[in-house]
Amino acid sequence: VIGQLGDPKYIGGVALGALIFTSVYWTFGFLRMGTTGLTAQARGAADEPELRAALGRANA
Repeated sequence: VIGQLGDPKYIGGVALGALIFTSVYWTFGFLRMGTTGLTAQARGAADEPELRAALGRANA
């Protein structure tokens, strides 16, 4: 669809936007996956202070 507009700057803009979106998406996905194990261990051990600390470190 963008290729029909005739100007290469539109294709470049879409490519740049896709690059930024992908980078942000994978960054937040990494934080989610990296935090899951630590919070699961703290919850399984019923360690409330460590659970709060793990979630706090993930959001910092």
